[in-house]
Order: sequence, then C-alpha cells, then structure tokens
Amino acid sequence: MHSDSLKLVTARDRPDLVPDMKAAGAEPWPEFMLQDEVVGQYWDDLYRLFPDYQFALLRDDRVVASGNSIPVYWPGMPGELPQEGIEWALRNGVEGAVADRSPSHLCALQIVTGAETRGQGKSGDMVRAMQRIGLDHGLNRLIAPVRPNRKSEYPLEPMEQYIARRTADGERFDPWMRVHDRLGARTL
Repeated sequence: MHSDSLKLVTARDRPDLVPDMKAAGAEPWPEFMLQDEVVGQYWDDLYRLFPDYQFALLRDDRVVASGNSIPVYWPGMPGELPQEGIEWALRNGVEGAVADRSPSHLCALQIVTGAETRGQGKSGDMVRAMQRIGLDHGLNRLIAPVRPNRKSEYPLEPMEQYIARRTADGERFDPWMRVHDRLGARTL
C-alpha cells in the first residue's frame, strides 16, 4: 500500500520497528486497559510467532498507524464465536501455533492510527491491509471483536442500545463500527 507517501510493512519486514509498532499500539489506551492478564501474557508472542500479521503504516520511516491480528482456529458458526473476544483469540492463536494446528480465520486484535493520520480514512485502509494479509496466508475469513471507540462517552447506555444508534443519514453512530459497516462487515 503506497498512498500519499505511506508504506505498509510487517514486523517480519521491519523487525527494527517492532518497539515503535508496540508503542503506537499502546498509545491511545487508558492505563487500566493495558493491565489485562491474558493480553500481558500473550501480546509479545504476536511479534515472535506471527510477525507477518503485525503491521504498520509508515511515513518517512516513522510508524503512523499500527495493526495487530492473529490466525485462529474456529470450527463453529460465526454467530457462535466465544464472547471473550481478544482474550479468546490470543489463547487460541498462540496455543494453536504451539500445537501446530491449522488456522481457519484471521482475527483482528487492534488497529491504531496516530494523530497525524486520524480522520483521513486510514483506519479503513488498515482493515483492508489486514484482510489482504489474511488472504495472502490462505485465510479468507476475518473476524473482529470490535470495541466501539465512543462507547466510553455513554457509560450508562447498554451496549445493545449503543450499537443500534444511527446518525441522521442512517449510518452507525459509532465511528469505528461505521468503518466496519462501510467495508461490508456483519455485526454478530
């Protein structure tokens, strides 16, 4: 992907940028979100076991967006995916790799765009890049435990009600869910 002097690279392509990719990925999260035990146990395994699935968008050799995904095995129906989301995906992917189990899906873990690229449609480009990475590795199904990015502004509103919100033009209220809808995602 090359647009307006941006370049897509994976952690395998540029292992020297892994610290910058990790820093970019951690930047927007509140401290309590960085304390998840399962994430803490498995996150570094992403870069060690799955460097082809960790990627960044560079401008002038600087990380301006980063993405993380993991190949997982899921034999069931999409509507039956485990509710544990990222924790399930990390355990499934890492334990599956150790057991040499063939994955069936690519699971999105996060996409983070930096301040200089926010609001420019780069998050959609990053999701498409993630899809391409999966396809390049024989994984034609992408699942994503999406965390609506404005839900924290409405803490008392039930999640089901929040995700049903629409703008005046009928699109999803939540910007991150709107990105996924525009790319053809189905909400389960």
